[in-house]
Amino acid sequence: MIRFTDPKGKDRNAFLKPINDINQIIKHTFVSSIIDDTGVLYQGVSNIELGYHMALTNLHKHLNIPEGYLLKIHNTELYKIIKDEKKNIVGYMIHEDVVAFILSDGKPKVFGQLKSKFDEYGLYLDKYKPLLENINETIELSDDEIENLVCKQVVVKEHDNKRMILTHKLLPVLKKCDKCTIDIIDLDDNFFIGKFNIYVNDVTTIHCYRFLKF
Repeated sequence: MIRFTDPKGKDRNAFLKPINDINQIIKHTFVSSIIDDTGVLYQGVSNIELGYHMALTNLHKHLNIPEGYLLKIHNTELYKIIKDEKKNIVGYMIHEDVVAFILSDGKPKVFGQLKSKFDEYGLYLDKYKPLLENINETIELSDDEIENLVCKQVVVKEHDNKRMILTHKLLPVLKKCDKCTIDIIDLDDNFFIGKFNIYVNDVTTIHCYRFLKF
């Protein structure tokens, strides 16, 4: 358990800021997510109906995830707790499988669960990891294409015999991104995966969609 004792709240603010900064980016994609002990986020419940979604972060360091464990985090709830209760947060705890902030009245505000296994992580290992391991080539969205998507225009990205019809709803946080690369993964003669990597500061959100070749 970590307790914040600085009467001015500097230790609390220093602890919460990087957590909140990362969550402000990923909450556009994830209602909930699974974080491993290296900071990789796997999809729990997504705000996006299509595709499969991940992220690369250093949240594992800020949330003190033990080696060999996974943290299921409710990103929407985490956002609400920090937004509504920030000044009342006096501690952070991991107790058995419960992850929570402690408020000044002693009550826990739970936003996560710690386990060695979650069904959602098993889905990634069984279904998505094998598909995403063999990248054939990498291309990049241009600044103009990103700007058009941010302005809610439809963008058609073509490469060889591959066409991707894109909208801003498929690629959250583009407005804040430094760049967006696309890993091309051939599945068979008819289909391929476009794995979109959106870089925002030290966070990379990953969005995988299946497309039909032409």
